[in-house]
Amino acid sequence: MSTWTPVDWIQYEWDEHRGRVGPVRASFAETRGWDHELGPWLDPGSRPGVSVCRLVVDGRVVVLARYRAAGADSRRGLRVVAYLGGDAARMPWPTVREALALAPLWVHEPPPEQEAIDLAELVGRFGEYGEALEQRAREEAGALTPIVSAALRDPGVRLAVVSQADPVAQMWGLADILHSALGVAPETFSTHESEDLKQGAEIVFLRGWPGLSSRAPRRLRVDLRDQVPDDADGELAARLVAAYGAGTLEGLTRRAGLAEGMPWDERLTLLRAALAIPVPALAGTAAQPEYADPPEPPEPEPVPEPYTPPEPAAAPSPPATAAVRDMVADFELAMRDAVTREQERVILIEFRQWMLDRAPELRRPLNTYAGYLALRMLVRFDDRPPPPPEQARPGWRDPRWLALAGMSALILLFQLALLLR
Repeated sequence: MSTWTPVDWIQYEWDEHRGRVGPVRASFAETRGWDHELGPWLDPGSRPGVSVCRLVVDGRVVVLARYRAAGADSRRGLRVVAYLGGDAARMPWPTVREALALAPLWVHEPPPEQEAIDLAELVGRFGEYGEALEQRAREEAGALTPIVSAALRDPGVRLAVVSQADPVAQMWGLADILHSALGVAPETFSTHESEDLKQGAEIVFLRGWPGLSSRAPRRLRVDLRDQVPDDADGELAARLVAAYGAGTLEGLTRRAGLAEGMPWDERLTLLRAALAIPVPALAGTAAQPEYADPPEPPEPEPVPEPYTPPEPAAAPSPPATAAVRDMVADFELAMRDAVTREQERVILIEFRQWMLDRAPELRRPLNTYAGYLALRMLVRFDDRPPPPPEQARPGWRDPRWLALAGMSALILLFQLALLLR
């Protein structure tokens, strides 16, 4: 017997009277809360065609299948169907693959009746659409080397990617490669946006960089047309992308001995060790030298340095990755500019929400740093009333004056005793 899993949905279109995108149909009555949460993501920009956005809102997966018609007045052809999925931690459906493969079907064929749709019906054609998208992703994988290289340098960093190709196919391939290499891949994304300032998605794709803005983007920007750095991460990224395009990435990960739950730095070490051996199945594999270089002479033993006492403990520092340091610097600046405890509390809440989206190995130092910020907030804005000012003592109560008077009295008494003899 099949299990009924209802999926609620909301259909949005352009509202001429209000001059914005608004709900026109839904499987439930009250949508205002969702309208507010999803509002920034409903209009992806002027690019015509289908785009897909997968978010986590209040712990729940939400997929936006968006379509914009071509033409000068393309907003009138704007349609967005939001599917409200399951719990992001326990039942994360629709999955990344289902969202990418089925978004064109979901936006062009919304549910006919204004009631919840069964999950089995919603994803029933995934096999057909997913197979075609995976084939397209492998054919276009060659352009992914810059973004894979950036992700290997700083796992878990939020990315903004300029792409001139098919971002849906590229997102599919990127998720496959990063999941195989690092064990984790972006779960939230948007395949087309007009700017990269919005928070809530781990990766967004753009056609080009937006104009100048007073707000600094909190994402690492990657242009797929840029040259890949000639270093270990760049070489590893190129080899992984080549393996994915050739269909040999799964075999490579098995040969490297990667296991579920293994830390990403250990996974990368094993992958580099496996790729040091020539792999015939990989396109463009560099030939290994026939003879090894002569061993270098041993280094002299280090001379022990004199003992110096340790420095006093300083405030905890954030993790030493470029993107995370930039983000922490932004929060530090905002905390310094705050003039009330309430402003600092709001900034600290935003910092903790951002921290929870980071990779597991970054959360512990970030959590320690958040505790330091909270303690500093309590010390900086102490609500206790100041102690009353100490009342000024009269001059005759000065201890020095009293001591002098006592000595004078003793001398007078001594002289009086001599006279009375």
